[in-house]
Amino acid sequence: MICEECLETVEVPSAPATSNLDRTAPQPATPPSPDPASEKQPARQWKTQDTPSTQPDNQEADEFIPESFAIICAVCSTRLYANKSQIGSRIPCPDCYSTTQVRSPKPVKKQPPKPAHNEPMVPLSKTDHKDRDARKDVAEMALAAAKKEVHSEQKVIRERESKSRFQNLFGFLLLPDILLRLVSFSFLMTITIFLYRMASQHNQGIMAALGLLLSVAGLVTGVIAFLTALPNCVVITIETANGNYEINDLPGINFMDGFGYTLYMLTCLSLCAIPYLLLSYLLGIGGSDNALTQVLIQIVCACFFPLLLLSALEAQSPVLIWSPSILESIADRASCWIEFWLTTALLLAIRQLLDSLMPPYLPLRTLLSSTLTITVALLYFRAMGLLAWQASKIFNQESS
Repeated sequence: MICEECLETVEVPSAPATSNLDRTAPQPATPPSPDPASEKQPARQWKTQDTPSTQPDNQEADEFIPESFAIICAVCSTRLYANKSQIGSRIPCPDCYSTTQVRSPKPVKKQPPKPAHNEPMVPLSKTDHKDRDARKDVAEMALAAAKKEVHSEQKVIRERESKSRFQNLFGFLLLPDILLRLVSFSFLMTITIFLYRMASQHNQGIMAALGLLLSVAGLVTGVIAFLTALPNCVVITIETANGNYEINDLPGINFMDGFGYTLYMLTCLSLCAIPYLLLSYLLGIGGSDNALTQVLIQIVCACFFPLLLLSALEAQSPVLIWSPSILESIADRASCWIEFWLTTALLLAIRQLLDSLMPPYLPLRTLLSSTLTITVALLYFRAMGLLAWQASKIFNQESS
């Protein structure tokens, strides 16, 4: 059995041929006189009393590797279980989807059983009965809690698998928390763009001071909206990768609540800017308005971005943005990655097409363009979470 505290494997000794409950007190040589009161007393139960073993204490016990044992995930500290045949290989974690190498556990000592004739019988006291009943109640409560947790997890997974990819990808936009953030971020993005455009119209004469104030206001609004949106995107990816249809524990309006996730996004976005600038320079577009070329560059960068973010999340560090296991998943689960890349290209192409068909009226166009941009961003990070979930699901099926 596995100890829940130290994760060591403990061998359960075999029970004696005669149970303690079946043993009876030794009868005296001369039977006592019959007593009516004693006939009504219940039969006494007996337990063994520990006596010194006749075997020497320094005798070496046999050691062996158990058939199954527990290990700890190096990323999220989740308890995983492996068997002897998996030693040296890597197994996936069902919570964070990282892989952990299975190392050989500590050998278990097999103690020789004590002789049965060295176990004198003593009766079970009332305290022994209470301790036994208390341990039984605690064990039953722990078992019931474990069954309830497993049942709830299976219910979530069944609910997720019962929905199609279209529902998993687009249906989550109708969730109350996601819909609220879609409206809020679209409004903040519209205000930011509107303030900058107003500032550009007041840049001469005495109105230059007003333009400066509008620029500062737009900068503050944009930075707050940007820092608030980044951790929400990471949480959407993580919750989806964990197999949840609904998104829980989304950060609120205080962008400092999820600042740790913000560091992941800032690091990955900074590194993703390198291929964007390089492709822009090689294609010679610079500040050109070539919409098709811009969309192609955006698609390449968006397909490269998951390699950085998923690697950082697996390593639980915004600095370690290159994971060998993520790179191996491209070859092992190529269909999942191809499906994600096609989804990304389709989303960006549709956004560019709809943006070109918007009305020329400036305030309405700004609002619609902001809403479309936020919607595509939410769908993109949802698709990234689906990629991690599907790849991990296929890996678990192949392992089993």
